[in-house]
Amino acid sequence: MNHYTQYHRIKIQEQCEPIVCKTQANIINTQDFIPLNITNTWHENPIEFQFSKPCINSNKDINIHSCVIPQWEDPCVLHVKMIGQEGFLKEFGNVSVGAQLSAKDINKRILRDSLEKKTNIDFRFQCLPDKVFGTKPTSVFKWFKEKVSTEYDSKDKILYIRSSSLITSKDVPIERYAGLHYMKLLTPEFADYLIEKYGTKNN
Repeated sequence: MNHYTQYHRIKIQEQCEPIVCKTQANIINTQDFIPLNITNTWHENPIEFQFSKPCINSNKDINIHSCVIPQWEDPCVLHVKMIGQEGFLKEFGNVSVGAQLSAKDINKRILRDSLEKKTNIDFRFQCLPDKVFGTKPTSVFKWFKEKVSTEYDSKDKILYIRSSSLITSKDVPIERYAGLHYMKLLTPEFADYLIEKYGTKNN
C-alpha cells in the first residue's frame, strides 16, 4: 500500500486519534479529577509538524499536534508533540500529578491491543526504555531524524522495540520549544505488521 496516499494517511489518522489524546492525558497524569479538553491537529507535511506549537488557551483547552510518517519500507510511525507535565503545571498551578508514561509504555499497550484481536499467534516482544534526547532546541531535529528501532533475536524468537522521546524544560529560551513532550509511537498498522512478520501461528 502506498503510505503517501491521502486515503491511507486519513485511515491511519483515524486509528491513531484516540491514542494521541489518551497519550497526552497520560503525560499530564493528574491525580485529582480534572476534566481535560484535548484536541489534536493533524499535519500532512512533516515540516509543518516540526514547527507546530502545542498550546493551552485561555479556556484551559489543550491543543496538541501529530503526524504519521512512513519509516522507509516499514509502515507509518506516529509522531506526537504534546504539552509536557512542566508546561501543564505552569498553566494550571498547584495540581497533584503522577509519573509520566513513556513511549515504551504506550507501545506496549498498542502491541497488546493488536495482539488481543488475533488468535493462535505466538508473539514475544520487549519494549526497551526510550532513547531520550537532550533538552536543547537543537535536540528536536535529532529526535525528528531518529527511527523507531525494531530488532529481532532469531535465536530466542523475541522482538525488541525502542522509541525516542524528548522532554523540553518550560524555561527553554525559545518559546516554541518550551515545556513540550515529544514521542514517536507505533501505529496500530505498524503493530499488526510486526505481529504478522515475527509472530508464529500455533497449531
